[in-house]
Formats: sequence, structure tokens, C-alpha cells
Amino acid sequence: VLGCSKLIIAGDNPAARSKITMLKTLQPQTAEDGMIVCADLDITSALRDFMSQGKSFTSFGNIVFNNCKINTLVRHFAEFGTAAMTLDYFVMEDCDILLANTAEANTYMLTTNKMVSTINNLEYRNNVFHQTAQTSLLEQFRLANCVNGTGSTLGNVVVLNNLWYNFCRIE
Repeated sequence: VLGCSKLIIAGDNPAARSKITMLKTLQPQTAEDGMIVCADLDITSALRDFMSQGKSFTSFGNIVFNNCKINTLVRHFAEFGTAAMTLDYFVMEDCDILLANTAEANTYMLTTNKMVSTINNLEYRNNVFHQTAQTSLLEQFRLANCVNGTGSTLGNVVVLNNLWYNFCRIE
């Protein structure tokens, strides 16, 4: 597990994404002014969850992914569901997200599971979500999963100009 409260990873050439491989799950540590920014990256991860909530994680500032390619998402991109928490911004823009053929039935970009949580700003702009083969496993894919009825709050939500490629219901 890679714990952090401030992390900026940027490729050196926006015209060609820099390649990185995730060998550990990213775990933001509590920091109201916390910041994770990833830009111009080609990220490969075979991990079940790309990012997860650490035991002491209760609040965090901004998580931003810009112009990134995220390969082989198996389960959740960000799973924050072990304790109640507040997140100021979660932004994905101009990203290319490939869901693995082995992706699980309830795969989410962001989930708080059944914990009372507050996401103040959630933005998905100009992204491409796709899978290499059509599979019914992803019929439950969601951008956000904040369980209704638990007191969770999902504030300002922007979903603009996203493309869903090779998603369909197979029966």
C-alpha cells in the first residue's frame, strides 16, 4: 500500500503519456488540504482496487486525473468505504479508462460502500470508458456508488461529454 497526503505525478510530454505500473494500491491519508494529481500518464494496474481508503482516512481535499490512460481496471477505481469520510473534489477529465475482461460484476469508478460520506464535487469530463470485449459483468458499472438511505451526500455532479465504447447488455 502506498500512503500519501500530497502526490503529484505528471508525464514529461503531454503529447505522449508517460508509462507507469501500479504495484501497490494508492491510499490517501487524512488531509483536508490533501492533493493527488496525475496528468499525462499511461497507468497499468492489475490490482483489484486502484485506490482505497486507509484506516485513518476521514477527509481529503482533491483527487484529479487529467489526460491519463488507465488500463485493466478490475474492480473499483476508488473504494472509500471503511469509515465515514469527506472528499472535496474527485475529478477525471480527458481520460481513457479500459475495464478488464475479468472485471467484477459491481465495478465502480468511485464507491463509498455503505458508509455515511460526503463527496462535495464529482466531475467526469471528456472521458472514454471502454472494454475490449462485451460482457454482462459490467452491466452494473457506475461512475459513483454512494448508497442511498445512509445519509451520504453527493454534492455538485458534472458528467459531460463522456463516451461509452463497447458497453451493452448481453443476455
